[in-house]
Amino acid sequence: MQNTNKKFSLTQFKLFLDILVLILFVAINIPGTTGIPNHEWISFIFALPFLIHLTLNWKWIVSVFSRLFQKLPGETRFNQIWDSVLFLLMIFVSFSGAVLSESVLPALGIHLEIDLFWRTLHTGMANLLMLMFGVHLTMHWKWIVSNFRRYVLQRQVNQRETSINIKNTSSPRWRSCSLPPSSCLDINSSRTLHGQKGFARAPPRLRPKWVQPRRTFPNS
Repeated sequence: MQNTNKKFSLTQFKLFLDILVLILFVAINIPGTTGIPNHEWISFIFALPFLIHLTLNWKWIVSVFSRLFQKLPGETRFNQIWDSVLFLLMIFVSFSGAVLSESVLPALGIHLEIDLFWRTLHTGMANLLMLMFGVHLTMHWKWIVSNFRRYVLQRQVNQRETSINIKNTSSPRWRSCSLPPSSCLDINSSRTLHGQKGFARAPPRLRPKWVQPRRTFPNS
């Protein structure tokens, strides 16, 4: 049971890490909005969650590349080739961006001469990287959506239901109920839906025997 919880917590961490990587990647690719200095600093910050992402998925990477020359399913083979090209392209874009640095490297005391060739190459490769990253995101979109529903949306629903149950158990009507807790909750919930007040006015099908109304017969 403990291993299951750890597995779920690791999956949850991967989900939020991937969302962070996506947000940073989008911010990197809008330098006209963020400005060149922020663009460079965000690019350097991006390296940390990206490396953590690779580390967490390292077991999958090793297992796939250990079967490089073996027969693999088409989707797995496509992921293998696509992610490899994406990784190499990201390294190249990062290197060319560092060569063109106007803020980060000078702040560290490193001054390089900016070459127009590197700027043109960096811009072209960055545009290609955005396209390839979009395809990579699409291939894993089902995993992201399913886990987002599980760990974010469903968690909010569970917290809301828990708060409602706590509120019901603290009410005077709950304390006046002598039935088992689950029966009291069912009666209280049903009474609320029907706009009724008071324990004895619960719907007939949910009333315990001791509160069933007595039948009256006309006088003969």
